[in-house]
Amino acid sequence: MFTVHRIGDLDLPELAPYRTLKRPAEHEAQGIFVAEGDKVVHRLLASSLQLVSVLLPEHRLAEYEPGLQNRPEQLPVYAVTEKRVLEELVGFEMFQGVMAVAKIPLPGSLEELLAKCKSPRLFAAADGLTSAENIGVLVRNCVAFGVQALLVGETSASPFLRRAVRNSMGTIFQLPVVETENLVGALNELRAQGLRCIAA
Repeated sequence: MFTVHRIGDLDLPELAPYRTLKRPAEHEAQGIFVAEGDKVVHRLLASSLQLVSVLLPEHRLAEYEPGLQNRPEQLPVYAVTEKRVLEELVGFEMFQGVMAVAKIPLPGSLEELLAKCKSPRLFAAADGLTSAENIGVLVRNCVAFGVQALLVGETSASPFLRRAVRNSMGTIFQLPVVETENLVGALNELRAQGLRCIAA
């Protein structure tokens, strides 16, 4: 179910995530991320992740209605009559003008990962990758090559940063992620379980 709210007040508290796109640490602390662009938002609507809200130009509502109707949660959809109003809200020019906020999935553990993934297992790990765009590209490549999960170390950016989600083209919604504060320890644990680790 979804409910359309036509925006008349840009200061609505519910719109705060869209006003703070350049403050990703706040989003991470709240356990949310922002998806932007047609393909990414369509993939988010089709995923099992929990959505918080959707923001789009009113004339595009019919295009998104099938995906919105299939969502299990009570989903507020904020519609703007003109794209310039949306750009005033987010603070920069947008090409497609479609965004959504969703909950970052609860972090998985290595134990759950090993129990869920069948042999032969293929995982990828990111160490020292601080560019959100590069993390997004890595996620996209992982999905393309059939990687079963991504381990993200303490020195890397989160794959749920807005730019990472955008560059992953929404493939992050189908790739299990384990964010660890000790990547070396996690890799040693995998080796103890019989997995061969290859560094590149």
